[in-house]
Amino acid sequence: MLVSLQKIQALLFGPLVDLSTTTYCDVRQRQLVYLARYMLVMNLLMKDCPLYLKLLVHLPLVKGDATLNMAAKSKNLFNAINLGKPTTVIKQAKSRINVGCWNVRSAKQEATQAFLVHEMEKYNIDILCISETRISGSGSIVITAPETLHQFHFFYSGIEDNSGLHGVGFIMNQRTRNALLEREPVSSRLARIRLKGNPANVSIISTYAPTRDATETTKDDFYGELQQSSSSIAARDYLIAAGDFNARVGPSDQTTRQILGKFGQGHRCENGQRLVNYALMNHLVITNTIFQHKLSHLLTWHSNDGVTKAQIDFILVRQRWRSSVQDSRSYNGADTGSQSEPDYRLVAAKILLRLAIRRKNKSKVGFDIVRDIAMETHWVKNCFLVLLVPKKL
Repeated sequence: MLVSLQKIQALLFGPLVDLSTTTYCDVRQRQLVYLARYMLVMNLLMKDCPLYLKLLVHLPLVKGDATLNMAAKSKNLFNAINLGKPTTVIKQAKSRINVGCWNVRSAKQEATQAFLVHEMEKYNIDILCISETRISGSGSIVITAPETLHQFHFFYSGIEDNSGLHGVGFIMNQRTRNALLEREPVSSRLARIRLKGNPANVSIISTYAPTRDATETTKDDFYGELQQSSSSIAARDYLIAAGDFNARVGPSDQTTRQILGKFGQGHRCENGQRLVNYALMNHLVITNTIFQHKLSHLLTWHSNDGVTKAQIDFILVRQRWRSSVQDSRSYNGADTGSQSEPDYRLVAAKILLRLAIRRKNKSKVGFDIVRDIAMETHWVKNCFLVLLVPKKL
């Protein structure tokens, strides 16, 4: 059936009807409305879209227009088109990064650093938040993987004296290093980086919380710094906090089911309550408590004698990005290369997230030099000097 342009314009600019309740629209009219509205949505994606079509985006849509609703949803246009009720849609990324956290007991030795990047390649970890590095000061080290010769970048933040206490940092492969926007060594227990991402940038905090034997002042100072660092991160950033929290959170209950899963281990202790309060305040979810795994893939620490075991290392993300986390668990086969049996396990989360390459600004030609009379005279003189050089016979 041929439809005149005037008919389409009348449907586009005419009064909107509720197709779910109307009875006077026949099948052809209904299909025509669907087609016209669908064309409108598709045209809105074009840069050369006519202005009158762009203005139509603010008009309310028909409630029964299922075709348009599906088209808008597939193109993530709910934020641009008024559907009566504001809806926040998170665009799912097509690529994935693996984020890990690990208490390594010490990362001062080059052999340990080589073991860490070897395990990162083995478990396909893109960025590793490490704690208890025992490295003083702050800085960066380039680590070359012994087998593949791939380069990894180690950013560390430690205590200023030579006591060798605490220390946190990040080890990143070249892919994540290329997306690095900024890094901040907050303290010997906290460090932060920001990566260029799509659709949102990614802010990651590496943590090493005080143990249960620490003073209340030390614990308050740590969570005060952690809260201050989290509050300074843009609300639209993909926030990840990962590390050794020295906390038992236990399974979820009625008050914590938004931030905890039912696979949290142990009974909640004082440090666990502090972590829960932090997660509630910042709308974070503790990812390695929401996925069902066997017990050995939920526990993250065991005593040297192997009797006492606990889940005290966690990876947290914003609740609005919860669906982007595909899995989160511990790996008891990872090894730091230490002669003694490792008591901490690697914890890793698989996250649907796209990183963007941060392109360096190319140097531009200085046109002021071209306009400089003295430089112009010097350049012309050099050109003629070449002509004055006698040719060899």
